[in-house]
Amino acid sequence: MGGVTDDRATGDEERAARMRLARLAEPGDERLGAAVRATSAREVLDRIECDDRTLPGVAHYRARLTQDPAADHDRLAEIGGRFLVPGDGEWPTQLMALEAAAPWGLFVLGADLRLAAVRSVAVVGARAATQYGLHVASELATDL
Repeated sequence: MGGVTDDRATGDEERAARMRLARLAEPGDERLGAAVRATSAREVLDRIECDDRTLPGVAHYRARLTQDPAADHDRLAEIGGRFLVPGDGEWPTQLMALEAAAPWGLFVLGADLRLAAVRSVAVVGARAATQYGLHVASELATDL
């Protein structure tokens, strides 16, 4: 695990754009993922903010632009977390096999992700989970 996974240098603007895209698009959104892979997260975010109608689904993404861009960053700093992106040393290289469906980034709290992932399990679900889904996830996490 770990290692460089992206030829583009991941600067602060690209990291911030990926964090913002995590708010605007569902995980695994291949349509937006393909656009990011073709250019950069910063360029795709600019196209969304400018209402570029050549970007498929731009109206859908723009509807989620109401969140303050600094809110996630501030909250993450407050709890001592970090946001990993492709190219970071802790980035799980296996995620790149997802290609256009790879996550924009990972919100991480705690130990070095490379070490934590040696023996790990992930419980993944929808952002708008049902009460039943939350209950099942809680039961699974407790049993694990």
